[in-house]
Amino acid sequence: MAALFAVAAVALSTVLRVTHTVHATPCAAFDACVYGWRDGNFGLPIPPPIVRSRGDEQTGAGFELMRVPPFLIERCRSAQRPSRLEYGVANPGPLTYPVSEHRGVISFDEVAPGRTKITWRVEWTPLWWSGWLVRLATMTIVRAAADYTARRAAAGAPALTAEVELSEV
Repeated sequence: MAALFAVAAVALSTVLRVTHTVHATPCAAFDACVYGWRDGNFGLPIPPPIVRSRGDEQTGAGFELMRVPPFLIERCRSAQRPSRLEYGVANPGPLTYPVSEHRGVISFDEVAPGRTKITWRVEWTPLWWSGWLVRLATMTIVRAAADYTARRAAAGAPALTAEVELSEV
């Protein structure tokens, strides 16, 4: 019986990749993302988070916020301006964000002069009972944040391309 519960408790990791190509430089796209995360709440129609640490003013490294509810803490683990941000949930659990692991990487790659490909790659392992809930919440929030970043980076112009890919690993 214990073996049955052990198998049932193992959840597959899920990877969400959202990509936009925009008329903007990597610096403009990076700055739009940091602004959206730190000051603009990515335009989400939810209560603004509590900023616990602003981190480095230029890169956002060390930035930390708490979303209330559910008292979820997001932290920018590392940043290399203008090419990459890495973040994660600092306090995953059944009452905040029901996952055992969560890691996000946002990359900003120049594909042509004045054109940047913004890629959000988020990987998480849901707790065994929460797969559909975490998938719905993560897809909704990441897509909205990616759309906001793309619009802000391109000064309101629509993205040239947009793609969404979801897979389990």
